[in-house]
Amino acid sequence: VISAESEEGDDEERRQFLEMLHMVKESKAVISKVRKAAIKKTEQAIQDVMRIDKEAGKTLKEAEKLIEEAKANIARAKAASAKSILNKQMAQKVLAVTVQETKLFQNILSPKKKQKEKRTEKHVSS
Repeated sequence: VISAESEEGDDEERRQFLEMLHMVKESKAVISKVRKAAIKKTEQAIQDVMRIDKEAGKTLKEAEKLIEEAKANIARAKAASAKSILNKQMAQKVLAVTVQETKLFQNILSPKKKQKEKRTEKHVSS
Protein backbone atom coordinates (compact mmCIF):
# COMPACT_ATOMS: atom_id res chain seq x y z
CA VAL A 1 0.00 0.00 0.00
CA ILE A 2 2.81 2.36 0.83
CA SER A 3 4.60 1.82 -2.42
CA ALA A 4 1.43 2.47 -4.48
CA GLU A 5 0.87 5.79 -2.70
CA SER A 6 4.51 6.53 -3.05
CA GLU A 7 4.38 5.95 -6.80
CA GLU A 8 1.30 8.16 -7.12
CA GLY A 9 3.14 10.90 -5.20
CA ASP A 10 6.17 10.46 -7.41
CA ASP A 11 3.99 10.66 -10.51
CA GLU A 12 2.34 13.84 -9.22
CA GLU A 13 5.72 15.39 -8.45
CA ARG A 14 7.02 14.34 -11.85
CA ARG A 15 3.93 15.83 -13.57
CA GLN A 16 4.35 19.09 -11.64
CA PHE A 17 8.06 19.12 -12.41
CA LEU A 18 7.38 18.58 -16.14
CA GLU A 19 4.74 21.32 -16.05
CA MET A 20 7.20 23.71 -14.42
CA LEU A 21 9.88 22.68 -16.91
CA HIS A 22 7.45 23.37 -19.77
CA MET A 23 6.58 26.77 -18.28
CA VAL A 24 10.28 27.61 -17.95
CA LYS A 25 10.83 26.67 -21.62
CA GLU A 26 7.86 28.83 -22.66
CA SER A 27 9.20 31.69 -20.55
CA LYS A 28 12.63 31.32 -22.16
CA ALA A 29 11.01 31.36 -25.61
CA VAL A 30 9.06 34.52 -24.74
CA ILE A 31 12.16 36.15 -23.27
CA SER A 32 14.10 35.22 -26.42
CA LYS A 33 11.41 36.74 -28.66
CA VAL A 34 11.29 39.90 -26.54
CA ARG A 35 15.09 40.12 -26.56
CA LYS A 36 15.22 39.71 -30.36
CA ALA A 37 12.51 42.33 -30.80
CA ALA A 38 14.33 44.70 -28.44
CA ILE A 39 17.60 44.16 -30.31
CA LYS A 40 15.84 44.80 -33.63
CA LYS A 41 14.21 47.97 -32.29
CA THR A 42 17.52 49.13 -30.83
CA GLU A 43 19.33 48.52 -34.12
CA GLN A 44 16.59 50.42 -35.96
CA ALA A 45 16.88 53.30 -33.48
CA ILE A 46 20.67 53.35 -33.90
CA GLN A 47 20.26 53.48 -37.70
CA ASP A 48 17.71 56.29 -37.33
CA VAL A 49 20.07 58.23 -35.06
CA MET A 50 22.95 57.72 -37.49
CA ARG A 51 20.79 58.89 -40.41
CA ILE A 52 19.62 61.94 -38.45
CA ASP A 53 23.22 62.66 -37.40
CA LYS A 54 24.34 62.44 -41.02
CA GLU A 55 21.54 64.79 -42.12
CA ALA A 56 22.37 67.16 -39.28
CA GLY A 57 26.01 67.09 -40.37
CA LYS A 58 24.98 68.01 -43.91
CA THR A 59 22.76 70.78 -42.60
CA LEU A 60 25.57 72.06 -40.40
CA LYS A 61 27.99 72.07 -43.34
CA GLU A 62 25.44 73.91 -45.48
CA ALA A 63 24.92 76.45 -42.69
CA GLU A 64 28.68 76.92 -42.31
CA LYS A 65 28.96 77.41 -46.08
CA LEU A 66 26.19 80.01 -46.01
CA ILE A 67 27.90 81.79 -43.10
CA GLU A 68 31.18 81.89 -45.05
CA GLU A 69 29.35 83.25 -48.11
CA ALA A 70 27.69 85.89 -45.93
CA LYS A 71 31.06 86.87 -44.47
CA ALA A 72 32.50 87.18 -47.99
CA ASN A 73 29.52 89.30 -49.07
CA ILE A 74 29.96 91.55 -46.03
CA ALA A 75 33.66 91.94 -46.82
CA ARG A 76 32.83 92.84 -50.44
CA ALA A 77 30.21 95.32 -49.27
CA LYS A 78 32.68 96.92 -46.86
CA ALA A 79 35.28 97.15 -49.63
CA ALA A 80 32.74 98.68 -51.99
CA SER A 81 31.69 101.14 -49.29
CA ALA A 82 35.30 102.09 -48.60
CA LYS A 83 35.91 102.51 -52.34
CA SER A 84 32.79 104.67 -52.59
CA ILE A 85 33.98 106.82 -49.68
CA LEU A 86 37.41 107.20 -51.31
CA ASN A 87 35.79 108.12 -54.63
CA LYS A 88 33.61 110.69 -52.86
CA GLN A 89 36.66 112.14 -51.09
CA MET A 90 38.56 112.28 -54.37
CA ALA A 91 35.62 113.98 -56.05
CA GLN A 92 35.47 116.53 -53.21
CA LYS A 93 39.20 117.21 -53.56
CA VAL A 94 38.87 117.62 -57.33
CA LEU A 95 35.93 119.95 -56.79
CA ALA A 96 37.89 121.95 -54.21
CA VAL A 97 40.85 122.26 -56.58
CA THR A 98 38.51 123.27 -59.38
CA VAL A 99 36.92 125.92 -57.19
CA GLN A 100 40.37 127.22 -56.20
CA GLU A 101 41.47 127.31 -59.85
CA THR A 102 38.29 129.11 -60.83
CA LYS A 103 38.84 131.72 -58.12
CA LEU A 104 42.45 132.08 -59.20
CA PHE A 105 41.45 132.62 -62.82
CA GLN A 106 38.78 135.08 -61.71
CA ASN A 107 41.39 136.96 -59.69
CA ILE A 108 43.72 136.97 -62.65
CA LEU A 109 41.00 138.17 -65.00
CA SER A 110 39.45 140.64 -62.57
CA PRO A 111 42.40 143.01 -62.31
CA LYS A 112 42.57 143.18 -66.10
CA LYS A 113 38.91 144.04 -66.24
CA LYS A 114 39.45 146.68 -63.60
CA GLN A 115 42.44 148.01 -65.49
CA LYS A 116 40.42 148.10 -68.72
CA GLU A 117 37.60 149.80 -66.91
CA LYS A 118 40.04 152.34 -65.48
CA ARG A 119 41.55 152.96 -68.92
CA THR A 120 38.11 153.34 -70.40
CA GLU A 121 37.16 155.75 -67.65
CA LYS A 122 40.34 157.78 -68.25
CA HIS A 123 39.61 157.97 -71.99
CA VAL A 124 36.02 158.88 -71.39
CA SER A 125 36.80 161.56 -68.82
CA SER A 126 39.51 163.20 -70.94
